[in-house]
Amino acid sequence: QPEKSLETAFKVIELNPSWFMAYNNLGCALGDLMRIDDAKEAYKTAIALKNDYVPAIINLAQLEIKSGNHLKGAELYEAALLLSNITHGEKQIVKYYLSHSYLYLGNFTKGWDYYEYGFSDLLPTGAYRSKRKFTQPQWDGNINEKKTILIWREQGLGDEIFFSTCLSDIHDTNLHVILECDSRLISVFQRLYPKFQIRSESLDGQFMSLNSDFDLHIAIGSLPKYFRKDISDFHKYKTQWVVDPIRRVNIKDRLQQYKNKILIGICWRSGKLSIERNLNYTALSDWGPLLSNSDYQFVNLLHGDCENEIAEVERQLGIQILRWPDIDLKNDLETVLALVTELDCVTTVGTAVSTIAAAAGTQTLLLVQRSWDLLGQENSYPWFESVIPFVVEPNEHVGINISKLPHFIKKRID
Repeated sequence: QPEKSLETAFKVIELNPSWFMAYNNLGCALGDLMRIDDAKEAYKTAIALKNDYVPAIINLAQLEIKSGNHLKGAELYEAALLLSNITHGEKQIVKYYLSHSYLYLGNFTKGWDYYEYGFSDLLPTGAYRSKRKFTQPQWDGNINEKKTILIWREQGLGDEIFFSTCLSDIHDTNLHVILECDSRLISVFQRLYPKFQIRSESLDGQFMSLNSDFDLHIAIGSLPKYFRKDISDFHKYKTQWVVDPIRRVNIKDRLQQYKNKILIGICWRSGKLSIERNLNYTALSDWGPLLSNSDYQFVNLLHGDCENEIAEVERQLGIQILRWPDIDLKNDLETVLALVTELDCVTTVGTAVSTIAAAAGTQTLLLVQRSWDLLGQENSYPWFESVIPFVVEPNEHVGINISKLPHFIKKRID
């Protein structure tokens, strides 16, 4: 309830205009309402009242980063680390947040090292990379290790997929690996990495592993620390997902009558929306000029409740967007993989759809804000060569680049 928070913060300041914490709370409320410049001033006031008030420094650094000022944000974080009153927990928070800034700027060494602080249970709720715990030690990246290593999933499906690009580096070694992944990925990874033992994640209510058949462990998001030390490391292995042949034939049959057109998958938003996240997403109606092009045939790739939105756009534009009620776009990842493989290209915002299409080797036109996972690159997406990123600056809406897409849409040549 950011509006209520804002109202309450102002009341507190009226009661005690010199209380530094009140201005920090004001900044949080203003930030939640995307009033970025006002929020910055509130945090600066809190710091002026107490120059070693770490929470306000952290919050101001975060806002500078959201505004695209990563160097300024990193300077604030580094200054906070030098304060004598900073707590152990605050240090871990700062280093984890700093990791994203350094990766954004292309500093891989500090970026991946600090990224490991994302496992700290001292981080705020929602900032964890994972709460999962182990009694076994963490693997140190030694490719000559003789013990059994568990590589385990973390975060969302999209993150898991782009971090999985590091698995090829390991598969070609003699390491004995157990891979725990999202259950939707098991069959895909079994075809791709036959030397691994692959299963879904298994943990109890205390986030401890239910299995004890491994000696060492590592999160999949920690692999880049050892295998992506430089931007050139991203080009050493080019793994393309292998499609289930039966599903591919099924999809071919469904699309056969549309083969005279350029087949384009489209995903315009996620199922989870908020004031901040909405800058990363679009409405389907924003794509009107593209959807109206008679040379194109669009295929829906957005799972969730979007039927009314699609039907309304179809009615307004007199077009058809292909979708099939018997295909579960969320849970049947094998069929989604077959579907994107048969398309000429995929146009999408930053959701898991972009990573699935990219992993399949399908040209993926990605509308994104500039973020850390671009790793300092301007015109390329390091994780997948099949992605063409259309990048806007922080707090710009990704939809402004939709008009550029037709220049890159073309028939696929396998």
